[in-house]
Amino acid sequence: IMSISKGIALITGSAQGIGRGIALRLAKDGFDIALNDVPSKSDQLRAVAEDINKLDRKAHIIHADVTVEEQVKGMVQDVTHHFGGLDVMVANAGIAQELVPLISTELDVWERVMAVNARGAFLCYRYAAAQMIKQGRGGRLIAASSVAGKMGHPLNSAYTASKFAVRGLTQTAALELGRYGITVNSYAPGVIQTPMSGALMTYRCLARFYDTSDSKTIAKRPVKHNGQPEDIAAIVSYLASKEAQFITGKLSTYILSAQGIGRAISLRLAKDGFDAALNDVNPRLLMSIFKGVALVTGSAQGIGHAIALRLARDGFDVALNDLASKSAQLHNVAKDIGSIGRKTCLAVADVSDEEQVRGMVQHVANELGGLDVMVANAGIEQNICLMTSDLWEKVMAVNARGPFLCYKHAATQMIKQGRGGRLIAASSVAGKTGTPLISAYCASKFAVRGLTQTAALELARYDITANSYAPGLIRTAMGTSNAALAALASTNSELVELMKNSLNSAIKREGQPEEVAGIVSYLASKEAQFVTGQCLNLKVFMGLQQRAHDARLQANA
Repeated sequence: IMSISKGIALITGSAQGIGRGIALRLAKDGFDIALNDVPSKSDQLRAVAEDINKLDRKAHIIHADVTVEEQVKGMVQDVTHHFGGLDVMVANAGIAQELVPLISTELDVWERVMAVNARGAFLCYRYAAAQMIKQGRGGRLIAASSVAGKMGHPLNSAYTASKFAVRGLTQTAALELGRYGITVNSYAPGVIQTPMSGALMTYRCLARFYDTSDSKTIAKRPVKHNGQPEDIAAIVSYLASKEAQFITGKLSTYILSAQGIGRAISLRLAKDGFDAALNDVNPRLLMSIFKGVALVTGSAQGIGHAIALRLARDGFDVALNDLASKSAQLHNVAKDIGSIGRKTCLAVADVSDEEQVRGMVQHVANELGGLDVMVANAGIEQNICLMTSDLWEKVMAVNARGPFLCYKHAATQMIKQGRGGRLIAASSVAGKTGTPLISAYCASKFAVRGLTQTAALELARYDITANSYAPGLIRTAMGTSNAALAALASTNSELVELMKNSLNSAIKREGQPEEVAGIVSYLASKEAQFVTGQCLNLKVFMGLQQRAHDARLQANA
């Protein structure tokens, strides 16, 4: 795929830790290296550059913040001007978060982690790919995910969501860029001995959970040592090589020591009274009341409208949310719920605004006497013909930050009530496998899955389950129009076919909003008391949902 055996590699976050290890390894492999980090790490970058020069390879230092589009664009241009091109982009820069429960995670922490870890990878992919396409000799895009990007980790909601987002972005980019001879992959380290992981270990909250002295834990490790940056660098070395030319859209996981550490944290969580797995949940009903109050965001139309009506028919009083511009539609839905004989209230709010979400939950609790089911359904698409940095921010704000804020403030209310509850969010089939042309949407829906898994682990002790649903193509006002696809097909027919195929299902018809509502009905019910941390596909789950519905009818007969 790359017409040259070696070339130019750019590694972000390369002043220390894994980034430094990758830079040195690729230099040993024969690449000239562009080193990136923030200006505060200039001395460290110079030291890495000197080490690269000793290997008889060229090194060039570029200071840039990967969250700032103009700086990333300039960084790629600088590398190209200095070395004459770019063949490997390693979007390694990333930050961790202090380990705190989801309900205590501040919005500015969420924003900063998502900006560096997810938006940074998006911008690096975007501008590196544009340069590689211009060169016409293929290339490699490689980004840092994490084992936390494959499975929820308690106390780590923002980080987990950001690393799930990297997976979605990577799968989407792989589908779009393969035609240009560009492969796209990510790597998923566990806990590696670096300054960043060392800083995490100093937090008292982690010290409470971290225990590698347990003999059973040590015995379960496949390899009896902690991971080193060089271990990850070896994976990147392979992904950057000609031998990896047919590997794309994959996540290479380094679990040799992470598996043992993960088990150690799990054991410590259990010892300290935290539920580290579904098996730790006591066998009793998670909601102490059969029906209660449900809040459905984005409920003025489409899937949200159908969910609100279905939950009302199931016996819930329903709070309806959407933007102020859709007030008239919300009033119509409220009338329909009133005709079913259930109470309702309107809670106009923008789910991407924390103060509005906090106020929304308080308003619902005051009006209807509490909150038992939160359905974070509100979401937006992206324009398939255009992808910009601003559009990335807008999609991530509504589709990922929105569920985070809904989970956070709904869970706080449910814990206060002491009667358990249900958190349910909208993911997508595009949140389980990459889909070309909608990179931001895919990343946001992957993030919802990571957030949901983390919430499930943290909140089980309060009898709160957290799940998401993953529709395919559903006949709604938001669904991608055939006209938009037809317009794009004139210039990108191959990508349009890929998109259609990736969203296709075994059931050869478009789904209806009522079918998605059926899944949410099940997840909100007592029958789903042992289902948590899951993302349910519409086409796979239909039979199980119908059996649960039939069982409820028989029980009430």
